[in-house]
Amino acid sequence: MIYLPLALLSEPLLGDLGFLGLSLLSSLFLVIFVAYFLLFEGLTSTTPGKRSLGLWVISLETLSRASFADSAVRNLLRVADALTLYLAIPFTGSFRMGDLAASTVVVSRDLLQLELPGGRSEIAEDMRKGIIEALSYELMSIDGWEGMIGPGTSTSAEAGGVGYSLPGVPDEVLRAAVALARRPGLSTRILGIEGIIRVYERASELCYHMESREILRNRATLMRAIVREPRRELNPIGIFTRGPDEFRRLAPYFLTSLALFLASLVAAYGYRPSWLEAILRELFGRGETTTGINPALLSLLILMNNLRVALTVVGTAPLIVLSPLVLAANGAMVGLVMAISKMGPLSTLGYILPHGVPELTAIFTSTSIALSAIKELLLPSSGGRLESAGRVVRGSLNALGLAVILIIYAALVEGFITRKLGGDLASALAFSIIEAIVIYTYLLIAGRGGTSTPSQAPSGDRSS
Repeated sequence: MIYLPLALLSEPLLGDLGFLGLSLLSSLFLVIFVAYFLLFEGLTSTTPGKRSLGLWVISLETLSRASFADSAVRNLLRVADALTLYLAIPFTGSFRMGDLAASTVVVSRDLLQLELPGGRSEIAEDMRKGIIEALSYELMSIDGWEGMIGPGTSTSAEAGGVGYSLPGVPDEVLRAAVALARRPGLSTRILGIEGIIRVYERASELCYHMESREILRNRATLMRAIVREPRRELNPIGIFTRGPDEFRRLAPYFLTSLALFLASLVAAYGYRPSWLEAILRELFGRGETTTGINPALLSLLILMNNLRVALTVVGTAPLIVLSPLVLAANGAMVGLVMAISKMGPLSTLGYILPHGVPELTAIFTSTSIALSAIKELLLPSSGGRLESAGRVVRGSLNALGLAVILIIYAALVEGFITRKLGGDLASALAFSIIEAIVIYTYLLIAGRGGTSTPSQAPSGDRSS
């Protein structure tokens, strides 16, 4: 509903771009696909579709509704889930890889009502008795509960069907508790959500079997998580104050990304396969087929393409090999462009450097996050593999935010400045050196000596 109207409206603008237009539309789809879930769940802990079905995303770390950071982790890695057609779900206990990494789970608002477990097992009988007993005590604490139940609800022995008595609990209260437990809507009106949660918490203490206690305690915990507001952690200023520190922690992976990119560039420049050359000329044609494009449209095209690359390298980290391959493919593309350009490699460099400095810095930063997460997948420092990788992504969100800002800047430079400077290699080189000095001075120095800490969610009590 969001993507198709945009695609149809933009079709007249993209008609003359050929495969470049197709590239823009595919990039736009991925950006919208990730942004839709990230923003809605980050701001409201649900999406319009989930809300219509009474579903919410909660954090198992904080036992509250999912925060923006929770949403970022689970939905950045949604790319890997989508590429594998969500086939991991049957093998992970109904969890996506993104949920395992973010320690989140989707729960139904139907949990926020009183229910008597069905079945004739000993555990089911134990839980029913515990709930009825806890509900009886809760009713006794409410003044005038008889009038709240009303004449339409029978509290006779036949309707109650208790079959036992409780010390200190009048029979009419016990029968009323049974009748009320069979009417979830009425119990919600009388007890409220907090009252129902108290019933489950008390029932978990009254049950005889440990398994019964754990089931009821887990349900009460999930119920509290649904109604508990998330931490208000969305702070755009943190991108600029904590982002450089996160970048410096990723420095070894940044250098690895740089080496991989350069190796791919040199290999493609030297090998220059003819079939890839033909594809590149048709699909991209950097420096030759883009010269006649409107600067604003070109900026948008480059912005969407680079956002797609950044989202892909981070989002496919759970697939281990795909993130490095995406970076290597981009390095090979630049090498081929330099090899096949009619202007020659040095002149072509003049058309790459002005926007290439911020653009590649952003791509290398995104790949650094992916490589660090891959390392945790292979050699987890603590906990499960995906959970450990998720902590890396969570602790690098500000650096990723800086990468997005650099991508936006690079798109504007490529659309409006590169073509003006590209013909003069000296000017392009001077502009690029100034860019590099400003960008890397900020990334390597900003925030040093401050009190900022990695943006990692505190670990909650997972035992419950």
